[in-house]
Amino acid sequence: MESIYLFFQNNIEIVYFLYGLSFVVMGILILAHPKKGSEFAFSGILWLLVAYAFTHAPADFIDMWVTSWGYPLHIPQAILTFVSYLFLFEFGRRLLVLAGIMLPGLLLPAIVASIVIGSLLSSRPWEMLQVLTGYFLRFPAGLMAGVGLLQYYRSQKVRLEGMHIKPYFLLAGVTFFVWAVFCGIIRTEGDFFPADRINTNSFLNAVGVPVHMFRMVCALIIAWALAGILRILDWEMNERQQRLILELQDAHTNEKKLQGILPICSFCSKVRDDKGQWNHIEQYITQHSNAKFTHGYCPVCAQKHYPEFLRKARAVVRELD
Repeated sequence: MESIYLFFQNNIEIVYFLYGLSFVVMGILILAHPKKGSEFAFSGILWLLVAYAFTHAPADFIDMWVTSWGYPLHIPQAILTFVSYLFLFEFGRRLLVLAGIMLPGLLLPAIVASIVIGSLLSSRPWEMLQVLTGYFLRFPAGLMAGVGLLQYYRSQKVRLEGMHIKPYFLLAGVTFFVWAVFCGIIRTEGDFFPADRINTNSFLNAVGVPVHMFRMVCALIIAWALAGILRILDWEMNERQQRLILELQDAHTNEKKLQGILPICSFCSKVRDDKGQWNHIEQYITQHSNAKFTHGYCPVCAQKHYPEFLRKARAVVRELD
């Protein structure tokens, strides 16, 4: 156990790096998948998860920087962490709403105000900010994201069941629960309960491994499970493409064209078809195109065949004028 403890203590910056990298991968995975025009409402809130990933990753890289080189960057790290969890909290809340569990939109502003006021009233505001962020943002955000994923699958079960992605939803949901504890409850040591009993130092003494290691593993699992969940967008895009191909094929099949050389009689103007039959030109065109015929008289034929009718018609027009 001591050797494990020493290994992680001497290489903790690697854990921070992998932890931050998992969020970068998560954000890239989401951006790489087609979401425009998706019928899954889930796709409309994924931008919040991207914002969380790309805001939280720099905070972990700062932790790595501080651990490796000792530069005091705790304030930027605390701010980035705080802002990142605003996005994750709202993602979890909206996911629950999509699953049919209504939560008020003012919930996040109320929590933010409480955290800011509590931090400002503390003698160590930046440390208090991180502790309160863990209890009131990280922990509920992880729980809501976990419950939201499970409930969303349940609400879309009829459509998603055939895609065989239920294990990814289950894994991501359960891992978010575990991650919420490691990130939200096990925080920096404080002089109030539960931070005075349950914190990163007490966890390290009890387990022999920094809690950051478990956070990193959870983040990697969530990123992998999310990649599986995002297959619904690929499936949907393929479905749309297949539907479009079928529609184009049907249109091509139903389309009638006249092309090539048509044998036509010089006297009666009948057209010979592929079977050697001679058809009236109107019949041939109707059968081989989408054109329809209506009959009338051109001026020459009207004068030739109906001269008396044409004369009377002209007389009536002159009287009307």
